[in-house]
Amino acid sequence: MFCLRNARAEDCVGMWRIRTRAIRSISETYYPKASTEMWATVSIADSFADAFHQIEAVVCEQEGEIVGWGFADLALSRIEAVFVEPSYFGRGVGKMIVEEFESRGSNSNLKSFELTSTLNAEPFYTKLGYQKLGETVFDHPAGFTLAAFRMGKALTA
Repeated sequence: MFCLRNARAEDCVGMWRIRTRAIRSISETYYPKASTEMWATVSIADSFADAFHQIEAVVCEQEGEIVGWGFADLALSRIEAVFVEPSYFGRGVGKMIVEEFESRGSNSNLKSFELTSTLNAEPFYTKLGYQKLGETVFDHPAGFTLAAFRMGKALTA
């Protein structure tokens, strides 16, 4: 059984490992292997845990093991990141995280959420009711870009 909780500083290393494995699992149908490897090998920032105090950060656990996580910035009405351990793809972990953010957004009187979706994640967000708002690029702080979609969804109270 999966359970959600707020992320803690001690979760950072495990969260980053999941992020790296999820990125490395992206099919070359979406991005060249060199691009995903460049993204996957970015080192964890020293300030990664500091984000937990500024935005919503949750982890999804099964039997005490983190199997997915995400960030959302309610002040900007944005989901910033959702990553799931590849062996848990398709088991509802990502959906659970997104729905938690949507619930928190609704409880904070937000009317909608926006996000920047990588090409591989677009079908996932579409299934959850997000609509494409346009094409964009994801400008990574490490200096590379990836093709992406702007997506949005109206929230219900």
